[in-house]
Amino acid sequence: GRSIQAKGIVPDLLVDENADGDGMNSLRSREADLDKHLSNDGGKESASVKHDELEDQLRLVAAEKNRKPLDYGSAADFQLTQALNHLKGLPVRLAKAGATVVRADEAGKAAPAK
Repeated sequence: GRSIQAKGIVPDLLVDENADGDGMNSLRSREADLDKHLSNDGGKESASVKHDELEDQLRLVAAEKNRKPLDYGSAADFQLTQALNHLKGLPVRLAKAGATVVRADEAGKAAPAK
C-alpha cells in the first residue's frame, strides 16, 4: 500500500461546502496542518508552492469570517444534498472551476454540464 500519513484521502467526488462554490474546502484542517504532526518524507513540496497556497488561504479566511455556521443535516446542507443526489442518480455539482455533472451510474466519468 501507499502511505496517507499527513496527506489524507481524496474523495471520489469533490463537492464544495456550499452552493456558492467559492473554494473554501481548501481551508479545512488536515493532519499536515497540525503542530508536531507525523511526516512522510516522500513527495516534498517546494517553498514557492506553499507560499502561493498560503496567500490563497489567507484571502479565503477573510471571506470565511463573514459566513454563518452551517446547520448540518438541514435543507441548507449543500454537501448532504449533493450526496443524496448522487445516491438517487440525480446530477451532482462538483467542486471545479466549471460546472460538472456526475450521475450515479457514471461516477467514474465526469461530464461537463451544458
